Amino acid sequence: MTVAVAAQTLGEVFLHVAQLSGFWLNQGTATAGTALTLTDATNERTPTASDLAIVGKFLYIWGGVAAGTDREITAYGTIGVFTWVGNATTPTTTSTWVRLAVRPQLIIDAIAAVTRRAAYKQALPYVSEALVTNNLLMHYGAMEEWAGGASAASDGFTLGGAGASVAREATVVAQGLYSAAVTAGAGAVATYTRTLPTYLNQLIQGKTLYLLGMIAENVAADITVRVAVTDTAGAATNTDRVGTLTGNRWQELGNISTAGISVPDPVGSVAFSTRTALSAVTYADDLVLCGPPLYDYDIPATLIGMEPTIWMETGYRTNKFTIPLVYNHDWTLIPRDGSTARTLHFTHALPSARHLRINGVRAPDVQTTVTSNVEPNPEWLALAATVELLGMLPTTDESQTLLAGRQEELREMEKGPIGNTLYGRRIIQLEKP
Repeated sequence: MTVAVAAQTLGEVFLHVAQLSGFWLNQGTATAGTALTLTDATNERTPTASDLAIVGKFLYIWGGVAAGTDREITAYGTIGVFTWVGNATTPTTTSTWVRLAVRPQLIIDAIAAVTRRAAYKQALPYVSEALVTNNLLMHYGAMEEWAGGASAASDGFTLGGAGASVAREATVVAQGLYSAAVTAGAGAVATYTRTLPTYLNQLIQGKTLYLLGMIAENVAADITVRVAVTDTAGAATNTDRVGTLTGNRWQELGNISTAGISVPDPVGSVAFSTRTALSAVTYADDLVLCGPPLYDYDIPATLIGMEPTIWMETGYRTNKFTIPLVYNHDWTLIPRDGSTARTLHFTHALPSARHLRINGVRAPDVQTTVTSNVEPNPEWLALAATVELLGMLPTTDESQTLLAGRQEELREMEKGPIGNTLYGRRIIQLEKP
């Protein structure tokens, strides 16, 4: 069950917290400004004789030009003109401000802290199709998880080659939201590598592996997909699939070759990589290295919970998810450290090369850009941040009364879908809240 709410920026939530917490003193929109002043000739009419009511208080610009500016007011010599120390971006007639009795950073910190702890109270829908049955690359081959950022290697992969770079690509995509765009330098082939964990060696030694997945290149042969198999004596055998299409069209590796890849017994290591030609840009997505039946799979890091039914494709890349796999019958979760279950365990073998659709949830991101929309419900976020803020400041009888009232409002809100996005929905939590 979801509730439609109007989006609000971080700055708008900030303003709401200031009001709910009693630290709001005044607000308005600048009529002029410099690097050291903001003028509002309309809304700030405190006489200069009462400058002590202004000086020592705090100004925060929560919208428009200079949004995020945080200054202590050091002088108030002209009605409507705030002065501070330390140059800031010059406010304009779009700059909306609020005057506060506490440092603005305390409110920002309270909003961030509440957002981080809101994983299950404000969980967001997240559908993952990154897992492919019996894929030795696990979900990493889908290029959907980029914990290091959009310009670092995707989760599970390592970039190599002098002058090489990688980027999360959202336009040239074969499956899901992203692919990996690798750019090679002028002097070295760019490699993008995942070495299989050694615990898989016993499973795959003496077996045959099959390579699937999608590649794209502007010039034929700019990208090669390599599986390097090394025996325990150190002898390596490379199996390559070389792209043949042009114009950045997606090509299925299975259409280049369906030949199997033999793994020696015993095996030392297996490394999967894409190899991008000098100065070229190539794309890879939805990569699959199938082997014997897998029963345990890493769970994509973004997921924090999942519905009790996983849907399996009828066949590879059919995109028809009609086969149900049910919790506690077909699959379960294995906790690894007593608190976090990041391993998905299937109770029976599954057919190979079928995408799995997991209807799950993810935690909201902490917003740091003042003019960007927050992810948690803004009404809940403002109230929860107010409780956080009041609880961490020195108390008075007045603040204790206000805090108790806000806590009761929050408890009531969390009894329904505004305060608890999982209200009425069965979600198996991967982590203890």
